[in-house]
Amino acid sequence: MFRKLIFWSHLTAGVFVALFVAFMAVTGAALAYQPQIVRYFERRLLANAGAHLSACMSPGQLLFAVQRQTSKPVGTVQIFSDASLPAQVQFGKEEVLFVDPCTGRLLSGSATAVRSFLLTVRNLHESVALGHEREGVLRDIKNAANLGFCFLILSGVVLWVPRRWRKANFRAVTVFRTDLQGRPRDWNWHNVTGFWLALPLLVISLTGVIMSYSWAEDLLYRASGSPPPAARGSKSGIDEDRTKHGLQSSERTMAETSPGVERHKPENANREPGEEKEHERDPQTTNPKREARDFDGHPSVEHVRGRGEQRGLQKPLTAAEFLTLDPLLEQAKQQVPDWQNIRLQVQGASAETVAFMFDDGDESDRKGKGQRSELRMNRLSGRILQWTAPSQASRGQSWRSYTRVLHTGEVFGFPGQTVALLAALGATLLVWTGIALSLRRFVAWRVRNARLRTDFLLSRMPQDRHTA
Repeated sequence: MFRKLIFWSHLTAGVFVALFVAFMAVTGAALAYQPQIVRYFERRLLANAGAHLSACMSPGQLLFAVQRQTSKPVGTVQIFSDASLPAQVQFGKEEVLFVDPCTGRLLSGSATAVRSFLLTVRNLHESVALGHEREGVLRDIKNAANLGFCFLILSGVVLWVPRRWRKANFRAVTVFRTDLQGRPRDWNWHNVTGFWLALPLLVISLTGVIMSYSWAEDLLYRASGSPPPAARGSKSGIDEDRTKHGLQSSERTMAETSPGVERHKPENANREPGEEKEHERDPQTTNPKREARDFDGHPSVEHVRGRGEQRGLQKPLTAAEFLTLDPLLEQAKQQVPDWQNIRLQVQGASAETVAFMFDDGDESDRKGKGQRSELRMNRLSGRILQWTAPSQASRGQSWRSYTRVLHTGEVFGFPGQTVALLAALGATLLVWTGIALSLRRFVAWRVRNARLRTDFLLSRMPQDRHTA
């Protein structure tokens, strides 16, 4: 009786979520090798430009050169320790320009088209939308379908267990057979795929749930022994959230260790409970840890949450103001000597704050995606306002930072991404064979009912009797 209940629950849930699971699997497969594809075309972009590495521009000069070519305020640039990669200047959430780091000339080529295509696919995968939407009915349905897929995997494992442990029964659900047709083939492929890919599919779906729902993220924090993120709208704002997670604010860290560090008071410190700025609200959840991410997984330029900053520069900087960024960058590099890329972002309406976000992992295998550091400095005085290193994060924050790279398999480098690709392709096969089995069962049920009705009607018809 229990197995029958699990079977019908599995079949019903599969019918309802099949379309969205297939959609997530196809778009996820297209993004499997996204980092390598993007870096390959970016390197070609700079190689075709014929850059001369002997006289490269400083970041300040680079930003000013881009601003002169675009006539728009420029405040975010990402530079790489790998000299074969171009610099990237970002506008808004998704617009990125590639720049020759030595000449400051804007680069054009296939890298822009490839990046735009992959960004569209990623937005479809995350939000079922062409843009980076934070809410929507389709997104909610997609998230619910992913949660239902977790149930399908777990219930499928129960149904996979043979009723009798015989060698033939075990081979039937663990070895692919290409000599079968019809229902036996679909049944074999469905069970074998589920057996070999159950674990990676479960990891992918569970991490997807954590990234989609605040209650799932809270469970992750509690499982790690760390308190979950504080609810948005608390009186003490971002400092209370950082204190609860083991992050030391500028007042506690830098003021105690460096007498020359400026004591930075958050803008929302005197705000009434429950009061918040419009740009600090997250329409999807009240979880302050969830924030918009750009193409490479960094916090979005226009979504600097809870820091009392504006959404980017309001007016262009002058050449002299840009040059003040160069000594700050050199000072920031001393915090993470083994940096692989640094994102410099000028914040605030008056451009007084400069944020440096470091990725000290290896860009070739993307294992460093969980090792993020951030430094905030005053552009005018050069004082450090806040320094947040990975070592300061709580266990819950560390676990949460690895959720996305577990979801994509990047935490294990190229082999992990390959397993994620196979899991995505396997999910499409599971959907196809599962729907085929359901349709065959439905057709057989209709035929059986039609036959029963025919037999019943024939039994009620009067018999012809021959009389003499």
